[in-house]
Amino acid sequence: MDAPRTRYCRGGEHCRERDHLCRVVARQGDSDKVRRLVRDSRFVCRTCGRTAHSSEHLCKPASL
Repeated sequence: MDAPRTRYCRGGEHCRERDHLCRVVARQGDSDKVRRLVRDSRFVCRTCGRTAHSSEHLCKPASL
């Protein structure tokens, strides 16, 4: 049996995850939410380079 493949988001407007930073930023006008998500950043996205406090808000997170 094959192991399931991990599918990574391509970011930006292609993102299907509602709370990923790339999608929040693409929506524009939700700057309060962006500030909340990036405050005290501990992770960086290997796709777009954005940072966030929680890995769940990034497409391909890596620890800072």
